[in-house]
Amino acid sequence: RDVVVSVLATLSLWAWIAGPAWLGVVLTGLAVGVGLLSARAARVLSRCAVPEPSGVLVPQRGDSPLWNEVRTLCDRLRVRLPDEIRIGVDPVVELTEQARDFGLTVGPRRLHVGLPLLIGLSPGEFRAVLAHELAHDLRDEGALPAICHRIRYTLGPILQRRRGVVGFWFAVVAPVILAIEAPVSRRQERLADRAAVRLAGRRS
Repeated sequence: RDVVVSVLATLSLWAWIAGPAWLGVVLTGLAVGVGLLSARAARVLSRCAVPEPSGVLVPQRGDSPLWNEVRTLCDRLRVRLPDEIRIGVDPVVELTEQARDFGLTVGPRRLHVGLPLLIGLSPGEFRAVLAHELAHDLRDEGALPAICHRIRYTLGPILQRRRGVVGFWFAVVAPVILAIEAPVSRRQERLADRAAVRLAGRRS
């Protein structure tokens, strides 16, 4: 976003100095428009991309079995440790990330663990679910798969809640981006499945 605005601003300056006046007006208007739209889109993302924290926060202590399990899996997978873990009532295990720059830049990560799964699954089953979710950040095939996963997670909620000019822009651009990165995300899902089997065993 900043690169595009900077390039347009540089071209605008060149047009005002060496080019025709009408080109300077057009490029300046385009730079201002792109800058305002990008700033507005960034605000929409910050509000919509990551849900508000819910559930009970699990203190990050050395005697916490859940934190110890997550820390062990992260070490074995060589992925980033979540910044916090919360236990809620929904039967899901989900790792959310407040990524920046439309998913290109990493941000704080929050692991949501559903109490029904925590008490209803066997240790091996629960370890497999955790390992799969954490493995979305695997870098075995480079950084691109993890970036694609963040982009997909970031753009998904915006497409469901699109409104106004920003919503129209996302409605046009986001499906193209998601279609391009889909093969990479599918590959990352298969790698996450394999990681879950490797760390928890086939009989879990």
